[in-house]
Amino acid sequence: METRNINLSDIHSLEQLRGELAVQTALFKAEVQNEWEVLEKKWSELSSQINPLKRAAEKTAVEVSTASEILFQSVKDGYERIKKSMH
Repeated sequence: METRNINLSDIHSLEQLRGELAVQTALFKAEVQNEWEVLEKKWSELSSQINPLKRAAEKTAVEVSTASEILFQSVKDGYERIKKSMH
């Protein structure tokens, strides 16, 4: 491995990269937080739809069941996107 002297230009470039990454990290955190909040609202909606279904399982609920399945998949996909983005 070759060694070389670090000059002010190197320091400036590293400092600039650090600043850019700090901004991107902050934006990433905000983006994930926004998505989390949206998903939490959907989770709440899903929970409120599922709980009555548990109590009234023998009633016909095809439309509610279909909507719940779509909402469930949406929430699951969102959580998986967040998990993947953290790795």
